[in-house]
Amino acid sequence: MKSPLFLLLASTLSLGLMAPALAQSNNEPAPPTPGTPPVDTRLKAKHEADKEHKYEELLKENGGDHAREHWASESIENLIKKYCGIMVGYPNNTFRGPQNMTRYEMAAALYKLMQCLEEPLKSVDVPEVDTSNLALKDDLAKLVALQTELDKELKEIKLAKLQARVDLLEKVQVNGSLDVRYREVLATTDGTDPQSPLFAGKNTSPQNSVGLDGTVTKRDPATENTKTFNNNINQFGRDEFGVPNLYHSPSEANITPDDLAPFRFRTHFQVDAKWSSWVRSQIVMDVFDLAIASSALTTNPLLISNGGHDVNEGLYDGSPFVFRSAMTEVLIPESKHRFRFGLTNFKEALNTGTRFQSLFNQGNWNGRGFGLVGWGGSEVALSNNGASNYLNSIYRYWQGGIDVSMVDPDSMNHNQASAPSLSYDTDWGWGSFMVGLNGGSTQTNRALAAEVGGNLSSGAPVKGSDGNFNTSALWVGAQLQGLDFLAKPDGKKLVGNHLALPSQYGDGYGVVGLETRFFQESFPVRLQLAAMHYFNDSLTDFVSPTRKEISGTLDLGWNKNFGLTLQANKSFIGFDRHSLGLFFNNIQDSDIDVQLGANLATRGLFNIGDAAAGSVGLAVGFPLWRPSKDSQQHIRFVAAARQSLGNRFGVLPEGSTIPNQLFKEAGVTFAVPWKRVANTSLDLSAQYSIMLADAIWSLRQPLAHDLSIVTSYNF
Repeated sequence: MKSPLFLLLASTLSLGLMAPALAQSNNEPAPPTPGTPPVDTRLKAKHEADKEHKYEELLKENGGDHAREHWASESIENLIKKYCGIMVGYPNNTFRGPQNMTRYEMAAALYKLMQCLEEPLKSVDVPEVDTSNLALKDDLAKLVALQTELDKELKEIKLAKLQARVDLLEKVQVNGSLDVRYREVLATTDGTDPQSPLFAGKNTSPQNSVGLDGTVTKRDPATENTKTFNNNINQFGRDEFGVPNLYHSPSEANITPDDLAPFRFRTHFQVDAKWSSWVRSQIVMDVFDLAIASSALTTNPLLISNGGHDVNEGLYDGSPFVFRSAMTEVLIPESKHRFRFGLTNFKEALNTGTRFQSLFNQGNWNGRGFGLVGWGGSEVALSNNGASNYLNSIYRYWQGGIDVSMVDPDSMNHNQASAPSLSYDTDWGWGSFMVGLNGGSTQTNRALAAEVGGNLSSGAPVKGSDGNFNTSALWVGAQLQGLDFLAKPDGKKLVGNHLALPSQYGDGYGVVGLETRFFQESFPVRLQLAAMHYFNDSLTDFVSPTRKEISGTLDLGWNKNFGLTLQANKSFIGFDRHSLGLFFNNIQDSDIDVQLGANLATRGLFNIGDAAAGSVGLAVGFPLWRPSKDSQQHIRFVAAARQSLGNRFGVLPEGSTIPNQLFKEAGVTFAVPWKRVANTSLDLSAQYSIMLADAIWSLRQPLAHDLSIVTSYNF
């Protein structure tokens, strides 16, 4: 029978053939020679003192490349958390599971395992034994030599067979998830309800529309729905059967665009094929449900797919079948140079935004997540509902998250488009670099999306010939959502680019990213810079509104106990963006998180006082139940509160009648996620959200509140 040490070494070696022993140096000091004082040669992995959160950083949702639902995920987590961090990750938070293990990495992993076992072995009390009847030393030496030779031969045979089986199993891997969401709308008000804060008091006729400044205009019966009331120009209502006639649009008057379809289904597939040690291919796709939202009385029932807004702003009305990625990756052997080409975007290689685990980025699928910090958009006026001198408004749409970068619009949460692209990235331990070229997505049609009836419905598209742009450098298909309603000193307006539109075939862009990491063992510092430029715009024009974006992220501290992120994004076509986040995660190993976040969209990178939109928020998470400290199954409670801030912090030029209070709408969210139910691959989450029409402490009439339950099964 093999000794426990041999079995553990063999197991580690076998796992090493399937997953790399990462974050080790190939230039470690040599063991001490006989006669010299011992030196500390213990290999230290990146974040070794924080191995639990090192595993979390490898996950895709936190910027890594490893899926929690992968069949080897539990083994990888155990190697990180239980066994001295034998396998952790590359410095850029990737695990690179399909990559072959080098001899250096294997030696480092085995050496770390031996060191991991040395400490407990030193403390073992070995009693004195009578050796008079034992075999001679020479006999034992011969026996050991024979056993060593036999073990070597057996190991080679077993490893050869094991490697053949592993190669066969890992040639093609399929994983994914099935999501089912039930959303019960407890109360939703919109501009079609005379009792709603969204209903304009002056709108006494369905044939009229009331603008933000209170102006009443006639609606065009040829293009607008005159069968129901409405409160904003170009903001349509519901038909006589209660169905929104602009169902997919974030610019519609309804707060919840899918409130008529409580059950939603989404299936996510990922197929990885490993052709050799340096070439692999990947295909990722989503399949959405097909649901009839309207009643049987409707002559033109609505077909709901993904809704566009959740998946791709450049689609006309969404699609039930979406290719996320179809690409091939080439990793040069014995190096950290990687090339990718195919239909994809640059999300995995670019790594913009914070690396800290953020509760603010965890919105509900196809839901607003009202309590999470979000970016505001165009505004909808509120009715005073009998309150004198009350002129407030809410943001027509907003998205959750603390990250500000507008670089790589194809990988935004509301886009996730893929385009013919090519990228190169490399990593040298304390830094990484990438560059990518995008040919424009074949899945998008921005002109259709911006037209009436499209999922953006911004009315007349904004093109290069538009006077607000005053430039011919823009590609004619470069529509962006809305315009700022305040003119700059030169009389021009900014494009309201709170929602970045994806690329379009023939209108692609390039990105470049640089990341550096310092003082990882004392006080970690991470600086990430990224830039983007559309090829159809002028590269050297930094005055006219061209589609260039430059973003930066500074992360200070640790994902555990304390972390701070400062972010900024300079735009040459719209609002500049800033954010600040304070993270107190897993305080003193208590699994308690306290996070503070704030963001601003400003009319100038350094003109913080001229804010177009902003919000502040607080999120708290703490454990409710976990069977054991090492158990993957656990239940938590998360609470988040958000307060939106008014344009120019509630101050407008004298004589302006546009609603603009300092405190606009507020949101509160309570969630109870249950991970790995009964130690299976099933996740459950219940979430209750409420949106208020005013400051959170005023408790003014809710605009909407709902309860949703999301079930996810990972396979």
